[in-house]
Amino acid sequence: MHGSVSWQKRSDDIIEVSYANEFPSGLEIEIDNYDIKEIVTKIEENSTLKTCKEIIDMADEDESKLKKFRQEYNKLAIVNPTKAKFEETVFQQHYYQSLRLLSYELEKPQTVLICFGFSFKDEHIREIIHRSLSNPSLIVYVFCYKKQNKSEIKELIDNKKVIFISPDNDESDNVIDLNRFIECIFSLDSKDATEGLSCSL
Repeated sequence: MHGSVSWQKRSDDIIEVSYANEFPSGLEIEIDNYDIKEIVTKIEENSTLKTCKEIIDMADEDESKLKKFRQEYNKLAIVNPTKAKFEETVFQQHYYQSLRLLSYELEKPQTVLICFGFSFKDEHIREIIHRSLSNPSLIVYVFCYKKQNKSEIKELIDNKKVIFISPDNDESDNVIDLNRFIECIFSLDSKDATEGLSCSL
């Protein structure tokens, strides 16, 4: 819905889908901790005072890296989660039409929506899903990466038609990643894939 690394913005009027074999250069960032508060705290604890020259040199180096990152990032056709996401031209029209199509599909009888990798923090998409829950035959399955994600998402969208599939515990090997998701859905014997998971409202 928000774009893809396989979408390339060729001009203001053209979006091309091309499945590259590798991730765009300059956009690789390795993160081993996704808790931003913890990261900021660690940075603050480990920071040391530097001379003005060191700070200026670091700023120049960071500015150069940031400029390269922005150049590569701008080649991707991704809608940023900001209020300005409807301001661009054709690409944003594509996004708007995708939202309308989502709304239309969720209103159809006997509809199932499977949410994987979506935090429900995008208010536009969340509101469309929330409104669609008035469809008496709609069922929404939400696959939560970690146990704590269930409570976070439930604060944003809580309805008896939303079924959460989440890990039973916070052990590092008990997460729902793409491989496990596929095993849960498509495996003939999904017993191993579903072990350690909870399915609840």
